[in-house]
Amino acid sequence: MDRKVWMQKKTCLFGKNLWEKLLLAVVVIYAVFLAGITVQTGSKFIGEAASYTLTTVSLVNDGNAIISQDDIAKAKEFFPEWAERYDEFKGSSYTTEQGVVPWYFATYPAVCIPAFVILKLAGAPLESAFCLTNLACFLLALAAAALEPRLRVGQRALLCLVLGIHPAIFYLSWPSAEVFQFACIAVASIWWAAGRKHPAALLIAIGGTTNPCILAIGLAMIGEYLVSIWKTTAGQLRQRAVQFIGQWKQIILYGCCYLPGLVPFAYNYSICGAINLTASHSEEWIPLNDGTLLRHLLAYFWDWNFGILPYMPLLLIVWIALVIPAVIRRRWRYLWMSGGLLATMLGYSLMANINCGMDGIARYNAWVTALMAVAVGTQAADILQNIRTRRILAGALACSAVYTGGVIAAYGGIGAPNTIHVKPTPIALKVLEYCPELYWPLDTTIEERSNLPSLLPGSGFQDENQYLRKLYINQAEGQILVDMAGAQSPDDLAWLQEQISVLGEEREIIAIPSGRHIYMARWSLSVENGYLYIVSGQVENNILVTAPGAGYPFLGEAQTLMPGSYTVTLNASCREMPAEAPAQLQVGIKGEDGYQVIAYSPLAADGTATVQFALTEKTENVSCRVYQNDGTILEITGVDVQRS
Repeated sequence: MDRKVWMQKKTCLFGKNLWEKLLLAVVVIYAVFLAGITVQTGSKFIGEAASYTLTTVSLVNDGNAIISQDDIAKAKEFFPEWAERYDEFKGSSYTTEQGVVPWYFATYPAVCIPAFVILKLAGAPLESAFCLTNLACFLLALAAAALEPRLRVGQRALLCLVLGIHPAIFYLSWPSAEVFQFACIAVASIWWAAGRKHPAALLIAIGGTTNPCILAIGLAMIGEYLVSIWKTTAGQLRQRAVQFIGQWKQIILYGCCYLPGLVPFAYNYSICGAINLTASHSEEWIPLNDGTLLRHLLAYFWDWNFGILPYMPLLLIVWIALVIPAVIRRRWRYLWMSGGLLATMLGYSLMANINCGMDGIARYNAWVTALMAVAVGTQAADILQNIRTRRILAGALACSAVYTGGVIAAYGGIGAPNTIHVKPTPIALKVLEYCPELYWPLDTTIEERSNLPSLLPGSGFQDENQYLRKLYINQAEGQILVDMAGAQSPDDLAWLQEQISVLGEEREIIAIPSGRHIYMARWSLSVENGYLYIVSGQVENNILVTAPGAGYPFLGEAQTLMPGSYTVTLNASCREMPAEAPAQLQVGIKGEDGYQVIAYSPLAADGTATVQFALTEKTENVSCRVYQNDGTILEITGVDVQRS
């Protein structure tokens, strides 16, 4: 049989393209899988959950987006699992006679109403309305990718891969707009690539009602649209200008698609006197004359905690690599899309706090990368002429999706339960351990995510072996740190002392290279510094005077200790202690089954004691305590710990 005839029969086997049917089947199976996990995970009260959920309740309860006390009472009734959390709700600083104005426009809360109503009629828990809405938005984006007839099947398959296995999955459990924004940008970008200008513009405008930075994508779309109209004109400059102006009706019609994006500005100004409630607070913005904007932008790309790089490295590399070929071959749409991406990222880089609550990847990056994925997935085939190069690209995107899926799984899936936004992520810890020179975090990132032991001064990062890698300290804090530090080589401490000696009163970052191994070797748990948790007795002048009864008068703060030898010394004096029943200094591991003592020593007659022990592996929740018998009264200052 002729190969061409055989291929025609293969692709028309069931009356439609076989590959399309396979793609749809895979998407449906994946949708069922994702739906099961989402329903099992549910919605969690995090981020701006109070503002969004209360706005949904307000829309249902009294038909407006102003949150009243009655709305809060209704929310407690509708969402009993979150009832106590609403007592902490403050909203924006703007109020009306009806109540508090929420921070965010009501687009996403309104989108959640159908799921809310369906669950209410079904008698199901209403908290799930938000995760189910997020799931529906996410699956609609996948459906748009799989079903767009103006794209080739290969393009649709790549889009389904890079959009379906995407860090936005982390936010499916959030009662906030991140997944909705992801879906708006993904679908609008697909329509943009397919030449559906007007619906793409309208959807970007709707997405822009939730975050005005998204409207920057609309500016790129408008720019491309106007240039395309200009290219239809001919003649001298004046003639072309006349022809261009002559198409004013279709230009205005296209511009009207963006009008919904302006509604929040008008709404906010009419009731609050500010077009954007977040922007009206000057402390939310950075200065524009000191390079902070560029540092923020680069952090959103490269930061190993929340940037694009650790979650979608191959996609990021391909996106950058395609820029020059796109310029050479004049594939302007790719450049317009990339320009819209950069403009959007610049917009949210203006925010002062870029380490706000997140699950894994930064919330803004979770939705803007939809545009990056669509730009690469739809335009790369037109940029790259060589078939082999196209296949390499397709393989790279497939590998990117597999890698991203691995990260999502390693971080715990929806909600990224294996991470926390105030500590370094697992990937960042690995980089700090094996090649800390590759990580140059912002000082604000170090402050927000510091994982140094609470006893150490300043902020910083240590790797998984507890070697110090990044410090954000001033000279005074550095001197305290040096006194508490140990090292595998004396040269390392001398090097650290030299770095600290040039510091001033302002904090600066000290980057400790991988060849130096500096760790916390000496520290104290005292009544004065608050790391002895008092169980019984009285504190007098930063001294714990224990009650005379039997028991445990204090518990030292739990520590994570690395393999090594340790000496724990109790600083105390004895008022009374039966010689036949001396008190004990104990070191143990606090777990679910109680307190497991691993070393102990009786107190001397003067009240002091020393315990020595060794650990062969990293051990969490190690703490110390004193047990005393009846008739014992001790005066305890604290406990000194030394690692060797």
